[in-house]
Amino acid sequence: ADALLQRPAESSAPDGSPERDVPLLVIGLADAVDAALQRLDLETGPPAGVADADATVWTARRRDAPPVLVVRASGPAALRDLLGPLPHYRRESWLLFEGAEVIGRGTWPAGPSPLRRKVG
Repeated sequence: ADALLQRPAESSAPDGSPERDVPLLVIGLADAVDAALQRLDLETGPPAGVADADATVWTARRRDAPPVLVVRASGPAALRDLLGPLPHYRRESWLLFEGAEVIGRGTWPAGPSPLRRKVG
């Protein structure tokens, strides 16, 4: 987890404190991540029906706050395996990994937006 955190982030609180106006990263082993998601009142994973994996990565939205990136792994080796491939999948909403191999991926459907208008 520390090695993943050493990668440059696009946004963070200047003093390292949690803030609601900056994106949030939740990273760790399954039990700790699940507990953190419960405290944040966030959903716990990709769409229903996808297979279990060594590591799962997904984005989530908080009400009236920037997004959350969640990295949930079954063990330390699964976290280490993400170091190489994870930065290459920035356009995906969710990923499933077995070792360093992606076994599932997808994007969340677009939701309502003030920038979208139905024509015709």
